[in-house]
Amino acid sequence: MNMRLGVCLLLKDFKVYRNSSWGKFRYLGNLSNVLKLFSDQQASELAFVDVDNSLDNKSFRSAFYRCVQQTNYPITVFSSTEVMTHHSEELINGGLERIGVNISASNSSLKTLNQLVNHYGSSTISVLLNIYKSD
Repeated sequence: MNMRLGVCLLLKDFKVYRNSSWGKFRYLGNLSNVLKLFSDQQASELAFVDVDNSLDNKSFRSAFYRCVQQTNYPITVFSSTEVMTHHSEELINGGLERIGVNISASNSSLKTLNQLVNHYGSSTISVLLNIYKSD
């Protein structure tokens, strides 16, 4: 049986982190080194959650695309509906396998999700649903 290695990491302040516990981020390194590390470990897939809309920054997106194009495994990025509304075409053309949308239960988030699925197809769009406990 072949083992698959799927990894989910965080993009924050234009750097790569992992979540060591709720709300505590551990810095892993710059993007190109992290992608090379997981390529050397024969990762099957990599997902990033853009926790602070770093991908809204044009120069960071350009650097991100250059790194993504050097990998040999699928990459998914989850970001806000605002980032995906404005940059989804560029992200897909930049080499991402899938894009994901962080959605809430609001009608605008669901409308954006529906538009993206209609445009790219359901195999290209993933959803990250954030659920908060209310007091």
